[in-house]
Amino acid sequence: MRRAVSGAYDAVFHAPCATFSDALVGWSKASILAPIYRSLDHGPVLKKLRSREARQIDERIERVAFLFGSLQEQRHAADYAPPSPLFSRTQTLTLVADAQEAVSLSSGLEAPKRLQLAILPIARQRAA
Repeated sequence: MRRAVSGAYDAVFHAPCATFSDALVGWSKASILAPIYRSLDHGPVLKKLRSREARQIDERIERVAFLFGSLQEQRHAADYAPPSPLFSRTQTLTLVADAQEAVSLSSGLEAPKRLQLAILPIARQRAA
């Protein structure tokens, strides 16, 4: 069950990374895709998904951010808590369904919105 919870979070993290990288450079340019993909870190991606700028792009991003954060917490428990049964089958299936919803929502954004969202985690904000 722990492995399934951890894998569900990984799917939620890697789906936006793949979507963002594809929106910025495209899969046909694999040689320059990797640096963009690898530049994305868990904490900053979550912070940007929770930002006001992200919510202004599309209201669905708020739900993605909630699911991302929730699954990230559960993944930490699954990966780092002392050995014991942490998750029931029902809890695990619910978390996997949450991951599927987050992936579906983030990948279902229209191309211009995906591009706007892709820029957020890699662009630095400067004071005006």
